[in-house]
Amino acid sequence: MRNKILQNTLRLELRKSFRNKAFLFSAAVGLVFVFMSAYSRISLEFSELGFRAFVDRQIEDLGYAKYPIVPMSTLYCEWIGGEVFSVAVSLFYTLLPLLAILPYGSSFSEEVHSGYIKVVISRCGRRTYFLSKFAAAFVSGGAVIVLPQTVSLLICAAVFPAVKPNVIYHQYLALHHWSMLGRLGNEHPLLFVLAFLGIDFVFAGLFACLAISAAFFFRSRLAVIAVPFLALLGSDMARSLLGHISYVEISPLKFLHAIPFENYTKTPVVLLWLLLLNLLTVPVILGKGCRYEVL
Repeated sequence: MRNKILQNTLRLELRKSFRNKAFLFSAAVGLVFVFMSAYSRISLEFSELGFRAFVDRQIEDLGYAKYPIVPMSTLYCEWIGGEVFSVAVSLFYTLLPLLAILPYGSSFSEEVHSGYIKVVISRCGRRTYFLSKFAAAFVSGGAVIVLPQTVSLLICAAVFPAVKPNVIYHQYLALHHWSMLGRLGNEHPLLFVLAFLGIDFVFAGLFACLAISAAFFFRSRLAVIAVPFLALLGSDMARSLLGHISYVEISPLKFLHAIPFENYTKTPVVLLWLLLLNLLTVPVILGKGCRYEVL
């Protein structure tokens, strides 16, 4: 009986998390950034300064392309997780936590203010409610980020060749072996991309859950959304101050991008952030949730 109630509550929360205007808005904004990025890279590809024009000039002048230059412009350095030049990429990864939070991160706060929580908890219990709320926020937050990234990958795959990176053209895919998953990226680039989609899904889901944790400490619905986002933005500002001391990326807004922007991505830093986010979400939501008093 208890499992049936949990399944029904979880199904209801997941349906609400995906079928709301905030989810559609976040997904639409993410897709706008994807289309902006794709347009800038594809238009450059076919411009006079682009790779295709360069190949054509080589063939026209020499009768053939003198160098094996195909790896200069590939799927893996042109999708939104690989290219680092367009404004759309900076906007997408800077706003990533906010886009993840908007679909369902503030739902707990909204249900407290509306009084809806009294009805739900009386029927399913505190533990079931908060477990379902955590799962729904996590899944919708991850999905709303990975969906645009997947669309970007598919658009770029229709234009750019999925050629394995070549060390000769390292400047076009600046993925060092000493950066996290660097060896995998150079030897099996598709697996590398899929791994980063999974990493981004987990982090985006935890960003969404941060807003639920914040609702236990802030009554304002605006604060529930703004505080986690500003805290993560603050870590990115700290990265600007400390980045050139260690040359290791400490900002999740940067290391969630598959190709390092400036500093190297190190596995211990990513794991520490993952541990911190779990400590700020799981014990708060499930621990305080089980003791939550409905007023």
